[in-house]
Amino acid sequence: MSIRTIPITLSMKDTMERIRYENGHITASHAFASLFIWKKEMGLSVYLEEDLFAVKCRLRGENAWFFPCGGKAAVRDFICRCLGGEGLLFCYMRRKDAEFLEQEFPGRFCIREREADHEYIYDRKEQQELKGKEFLAARKYIHRLTAAHVLEWEPVCSGNLADAVALVSGWKERAEGIGGLRDTAASAAMLAYWEELDGAGILVRIDGTPGAVMAGYPIGKSMFDISLGKQSCYLTGMAEYARNALCSFLPEKYSLVNGEEDLGIGGLRQMKQRMRPVGLLQMYEGRADAVGTQA
Repeated sequence: MSIRTIPITLSMKDTMERIRYENGHITASHAFASLFIWKKEMGLSVYLEEDLFAVKCRLRGENAWFFPCGGKAAVRDFICRCLGGEGLLFCYMRRKDAEFLEQEFPGRFCIREREADHEYIYDRKEQQELKGKEFLAARKYIHRLTAAHVLEWEPVCSGNLADAVALVSGWKERAEGIGGLRDTAASAAMLAYWEELDGAGILVRIDGTPGAVMAGYPIGKSMFDISLGKQSCYLTGMAEYARNALCSFLPEKYSLVNGEEDLGIGGLRQMKQRMRPVGLLQMYEGRADAVGTQA
C-alpha cells in the first residue's frame, strides 16, 4: 500500500529527536540535522507519527526507506504496511535492525552488509591529543603546515559565519568545475540553518585568510557528528589541523565523534581509517523482493 510522506521541516525537529533519543538511536543517518540538510540531494521525505518516523529516500529507489525509528510494535506495524509495495528496500539499518527483520519477517528480506554506509567512530580525546606512534603522521603533517604558515582557529559564530559560507561556496564552484561532489548543498544548508540545527565548529585562518571549516552537531549525549569539512585550498596537513582544532574546541561531554560514512570512495575510506577509529557503526540494507535471507 502507498504510504504518504511529507517534506522534512524544522518544525519536526523536537518530535523526531525525541523519538530517536527514546529509542537509543545514535547513528548520524537518522539524526534530524543530517536528514534536514540532505533532504534535497537524497530526495528525503518523512512519514511521522507521535512515536515513529520513517524517511523515504528516492536516491535509493522509489520504494526505499531508512529503517523506521520507533518502538518495536510501531516499527513492526509500519513494515507490515510497506510489504505490499514493489521493490521495497530498507537502508541504513543497524545490526539490531537487521536482526529484527530476520526475526519478525523470516524469509521476507534479503539482508546484506553495506560497507559504504558504515559510520566511523573516534575517541575525541585521542583526536585532540594525537599521542603515540599511531598519530605520528598526523603530527608531522600539522608540524610542517604550521612551520610554513601562520594558522589560527576560532569558533564559528555570527561574527564569522559569513566567512564560513563564502569558503563553502568557493569550494562548491571549484568542485563543480571538476565534476562536482554531492555534499555541497548539504554543507550550505547546515550553515544556512546554523542555530536551528545546533551547529558547532571552528573556522581556520591561514595567513589571515579563511582556509578551512570543520563543523557538525550533537547526535547523542556524548557523541558529536562531524558533518562538514571544507578547505579553501588543498594543503597537506590542513584536514588534520582542522580536525584536531575541532576536537580541542568541543566540550568534554562529547567523548566520541562520528566521522560518518565513506560512501565507498577509496581515498575517503583511507583517510577515515588513518584517523584511527575506535569503532564502526555497521550498516545493512534489506530488500523484500528477493527470495531468502542472509546475514
